[in-house]
Amino acid sequence: MEYSTLDRVKTALEHRKPDRIPFDIGGAAVTGININALRKLKSFLGMPGEAELWDRITQLAKAGDDLIDRLGIDVKNVGPQGPSFPGLARDLGSADGYYRIIDEFGIDWQMPEVEGHY
Repeated sequence: MEYSTLDRVKTALEHRKPDRIPFDIGGAAVTGININALRKLKSFLGMPGEAELWDRITQLAKAGDDLIDRLGIDVKNVGPQGPSFPGLARDLGSADGYYRIIDEFGIDWQMPEVEGHY
């Protein structure tokens, strides 16, 4: 029996055996992929287009429909939109080798410009 992605995930969640283990990259923050890793993966697979950043603080990327289709990923992220106004959030730009931002809670974050994380 060939499963749809919905049936495959539902079957696994019900502790029954689907046709294969459901595959997830980016369906949630805990299954996300780092922007740099996604760039390298897309390059390795010969896929065109730039990786899109999903979360600046964690440096997680959006998997994108092209990657979902190519790898047969079973789970998509349908998370909520960000706030409609920035509130306390500010992009402070780059200084002394670091990118700096203030998040919506007023917390100041910095990330090294080269291969860094906030």
